[in-house]
Amino acid sequence: MEDTTEEWSADERRRLDALASEEAPPADLEGRVVAALKASGTIASPDGSRRKTFFASRALAVAAAIVIAFASGRASRRETPSRTPGPRFALFLYEGPRFVAGPEGDRVLEYRAWARRLRAAGVEINGERLEDGGISVTPGGETEEVPASTSAGERLAGYFIVAAPRRESAVAIAKSCPHARHGGTVVVRPIAES
Repeated sequence: MEDTTEEWSADERRRLDALASEEAPPADLEGRVVAALKASGTIASPDGSRRKTFFASRALAVAAAIVIAFASGRASRRETPSRTPGPRFALFLYEGPRFVAGPEGDRVLEYRAWARRLRAAGVEINGERLEDGGISVTPGGETEEVPASTSAGERLAGYFIVAAPRRESAVAIAKSCPHARHGGTVVVRPIAES
């Protein structure tokens, strides 16, 4: 389920904003920047000479941008979050003829609250709601619009990725998903280890 800033509480927004100011750059960043600047001739080299070239001034600008990005916390947010080693499972959420749709915003909040409770209990979980339709690409490069629902009336509405020690644990998590209570089907598939 996709988080948007409009749906965050004031406390969540405050804690998120505090993350950027609390993060420190890596300890060796200054040494690496100084070494790069010395190597480019932007700052005095060991023999005391200074060389200023177009490339050296560009190196200084890039180094400054890196330092500013780390100081503001922006660079670290782009990194891939660490994940717990071990089995992971995809929970695919299908809506079929028995699915009882509710107000869109209410369901998103309900699913998000469910995922937060699991996170609080130590379960690694992430998910997204999917838009209707899509595009099929064949091996020959042909493209075709894909309808939102199959001929059987089922629609893939979203998915979650969970870390669980074994398949039975992932199935128990799937059984607790609000989607099943509303008449939807949750399909559990193991993610292949690479």
